[in-house]
Amino acid sequence: ERDEVEKEYEGIQKDYMNGATVPGFRKGHAPAQLIRQRFGRNIGEDVCDRLVRRCYHDALKAENLSPIAVIDLRDVKCNRGEPFTMAIVVDIPPKFTLPAYKGLSLAGGRIDVNDEKVDQTIEGLRVKNAEYETVEGRPVADGDFALLDYDGVSDGTPVSQIVPKTVHLGSGRDFWVAAGKNGFVPGLLEALPGMAIGGTKTVSVSFPADFRAAELAGRKAEYSVTVKSIRVRKLPALDASFLAGFGVASVDELKNRIREEMLRSMREESNLRLKGEAAKTLLAKTEMDVPESLAEEESRKIIQEIVADKAMRGMTRDELIEKKAEIAKEADRSSKENVKLDYILDAI
Repeated sequence: ERDEVEKEYEGIQKDYMNGATVPGFRKGHAPAQLIRQRFGRNIGEDVCDRLVRRCYHDALKAENLSPIAVIDLRDVKCNRGEPFTMAIVVDIPPKFTLPAYKGLSLAGGRIDVNDEKVDQTIEGLRVKNAEYETVEGRPVADGDFALLDYDGVSDGTPVSQIVPKTVHLGSGRDFWVAAGKNGFVPGLLEALPGMAIGGTKTVSVSFPADFRAAELAGRKAEYSVTVKSIRVRKLPALDASFLAGFGVASVDELKNRIREEMLRSMREESNLRLKGEAAKTLLAKTEMDVPESLAEEESRKIIQEIVADKAMRGMTRDELIEKKAEIAKEADRSSKENVKLDYILDAI
């Protein structure tokens, strides 16, 4: 009310009169009119600030609100001799009905590690610890590792110019590959068996219509390939020396350890999947107006995480800028779901 505004003005003006230094007057003895002339603007701003804080807390108490954040302060009218008015927009916790959450039906799935999976893991450990021997006097055989130089051309244009961002598709120097396997260029590695060291061969390839590099999809190309060296992989025997490296004394002990680790990993993966399924169900069953301020804050965090992850995977700054709208859209959706789920779980 107007009289309350006047009290604030008089109180703050008195503070200025007691504390202000005015030439020609002792501190605290300058007349009120001179104080208003010299410090009127400052007094008005202080009154406004004090009334905003005071009335904000009074309004929260009167409305029984516990806001999350202040979104906006507007329409402030703070003039001496007039009532004080303002409008504050606040984010408040959402009101929602918690859905039934006990006894949710979730598809678990069987967790099992058979002997074949264990054997495959042991074979992988042998491959990881393998040694490679250079061979001479014979051509490349299926399963060998060959050191290549190669260049591809499609319709007279170097493939490296067609897909400049994926250089290894167009050309390579001192590039090790596994001969006879399905490779990064369709049909190229399958053509290596029979080639001699120092030999050069032209290989015709056809890129499928759904090839991962869209610029090459459905095109044909010719690759000039030179074999520079051949190696064979020697897997370590499952002997005491190999087993000691894993802290076990027997193959059975190694198998049991691998089985236990695989089961633990599968249980963790299953639990994460079930949590995700439960969260998805709860989100679908809950109607809620997600607070803007929390969603925006969460969205900023998600964007930073997405950008950092893609940059770590090799995406350039220009590529990130191209995907800016896509990243923002994904972050917006995820942020609202995250905030919504936090409220649901907090209520539970």
